[in-house]
Amino acid sequence: MAEKNLILTKKQIQQRIKRIAFEILEQNFKEKEIVFLYLSTDANFEAWKKANQFEKLTENSYLIINPKTSEYLKKLAIDFIPRYVLINSNGEISNPKSPSPDSEKIKQELNGLLKSK
Repeated sequence: MAEKNLILTKKQIQQRIKRIAFEILEQNFKEKEIVFLYLSTDANFEAWKKANQFEKLTENSYLIINPKTSEYLKKLAIDFIPRYVLINSNGEISNPKSPSPDSEKIKQELNGLLKSK
């Protein structure tokens, strides 16, 4: 069977790097009481589903219906993607614009949240 080549744009490459960093972060905190959620504002259900399959997101991935009128998104002030939000164990937003998963600061913030429990 012939091997398929996938050509990615610069933006897609940057997204893949962020996704790999996120996967590493998940593995580093796997045994801790942290849940990683993936929220999408994709307007196309099939595109969202395809992206989930491509990224191997099998759990905690949700498509937000009507993102333009979503009160929760307004509360989070989502103005760009990808966006990382830290929510504590009480469901309160502890950092609405948390650092990227490829930064050292995110590990510090997650460890801080775990200690404050």
